[in-house]
Amino acid sequence: MARKTINSEMIQNMLNNHRYSDLTFSVNESIYYANRYVVAGASDVFEALVNGHFQESSAKQIVIKDIVYDKSFYNILAYVYSHELDFRIIPETVLCEMLRLAQMYNLSPLYDVLKTDLNKLEYYHTGSAVELINTAKNHNMEDLYERMTTFIFQNAKYILEHETFVNIQYDILLDLLKSSSFHDKEINIFKGVLKWINNNQVLAMSDLAKKDALILDLLKQVRYSQISLGDYVCYKEESNSLIKLFSKYKKIVHDKKSEISVEPRVKPTEYLGILVHFTAKKVGEEWDKCYFSPLYEVKNLQFRLIIKLDPTKISDSSYVSIMLDCKPVHKCEYWECVVEYSFKLNSTNCLKVSDTPSSYNNTFSISEPQYGSTNHVTVKRFFDYCVDEVDNSFEVQLTIEPEDPKFT
Repeated sequence: MARKTINSEMIQNMLNNHRYSDLTFSVNESIYYANRYVVAGASDVFEALVNGHFQESSAKQIVIKDIVYDKSFYNILAYVYSHELDFRIIPETVLCEMLRLAQMYNLSPLYDVLKTDLNKLEYYHTGSAVELINTAKNHNMEDLYERMTTFIFQNAKYILEHETFVNIQYDILLDLLKSSSFHDKEINIFKGVLKWINNNQVLAMSDLAKKDALILDLLKQVRYSQISLGDYVCYKEESNSLIKLFSKYKKIVHDKKSEISVEPRVKPTEYLGILVHFTAKKVGEEWDKCYFSPLYEVKNLQFRLIIKLDPTKISDSSYVSIMLDCKPVHKCEYWECVVEYSFKLNSTNCLKVSDTPSSYNNTFSISEPQYGSTNHVTVKRFFDYCVDEVDNSFEVQLTIEPEDPKFT
């Protein structure tokens, strides 16, 4: 057993280490050092990739294409080199790409664990919704797909406006449009459909009959009776090129009006806000004095959590500062939200806090023009109750419930 542990540590130390490298992987702007025998031993796909490359070329660099997040491929290499991956500290969009790569490189154990973990995911935000629902569809994760569909219904207005909307898969978009629960002003849904068509390969299809059929199926889901003449004229003036795209199909759509729903869409009766988890870990011997969560988006707000602590001053009079840094994505004259955060208590000391057996939590409000709001937890309480003694990590659960912003 000891020898196995030593060998594992030896392999881990070889990760991205040029001294033990005889090839490199080029991923976008990143270069990762690797050993061909370690990589080839990970799976038959990696073996074919490495051996095939060296049979055809003497170059020691392999270019990996179609990767969005460099870190996703690095994490795949880390797994190959026997490192444990803590999914809690990896953004969900990176996890989605890792799942695709694990399947592509036939890393079945990693694929199975990732799929199980993602299917149970209960925290997401506007910026990750499209990536998650695409992944859920592609990998048959029914539970995640159902939750993401509900989230998109609740946030249709903001999903339609988001830059990632054009990345949503055709079949998913079609299903969303058919539902009356996909609610926003119909002119905005019409704009979104045209924007999606204009930004996707459907326009470049060589089979014209198939292309027209796909586009018509989308356009038939727009409920034109719910679009006012004024809204249509304003949109025609601001985006004439997309209206020209629509004009090609306008008569056909009109001829098929019996197939188009005239029922108004149903606004969600309850908005639950979003729930996110942020996990930080001690690296090396010292704690950092400041931790920044990823940026999250919900409705018109973009926010991150900032945690400041000084572990050298552990007393009842010193504090950990928990700050929500929040700002509107689009200009608006007023916004506000209610924030509830909770630190997950570690298993060793959680019984000491009888009134909150699973978390230490607090609630505060933040509004424009107050771009940040701060709360405090004593450092002693934080380290006693909130830091996991096994892996030196702490986990924050954050719930954001924003009011609808008033736009200028």
